[in-house]
Amino acid sequence: MPQKLSLRPVVAFALFLVLLVGCGQSLPATVTGTVTLDGQSLPEGPRMTGSVMFYPIGGGAAAYGSVTSGGNYSMQTGDLKGLQPGEYVVTVRVVDIDPPPPGGYYNAPASKPITPPRYSNQKQSDLKVQVVLGANDIDLKLSSSGKVRTNGAGQL
Repeated sequence: MPQKLSLRPVVAFALFLVLLVGCGQSLPATVTGTVTLDGQSLPEGPRMTGSVMFYPIGGGAAAYGSVTSGGNYSMQTGDLKGLQPGEYVVTVRVVDIDPPPPGGYYNAPASKPITPPRYSNQKQSDLKVQVVLGANDIDLKLSSSGKVRTNGAGQL
């Protein structure tokens, strides 16, 4: 007597493929660029790490990117590559992580900031960018000097 084949595994595999293909989607604008400090490239090396955040001025989902060696970054929103067009306030935080002590481990690595602290605060950062449809190449030129912006109440 012939056995009946179950379609369940076939349907489950087809659904998996549909979901997998859907994961490659992206938003209508992409942003890549380089972070510099005082006109100089950021240090390169395995101990340097950082992040860039784009906060939409009109509200909505923030986009984020990792700063790689040399200061390069690219943005994504959630699991999707890219972001929505619009105006954004940008924050940047890059640090140099101290190596672990000889022969030991540490619970939380100590780090030295590379970028000035004002750039890591959404209310203090004076970086604003306009993102348009399609590919955007936006270099973020940070300065170690300059006046720190304050909020309307004059507080940091």
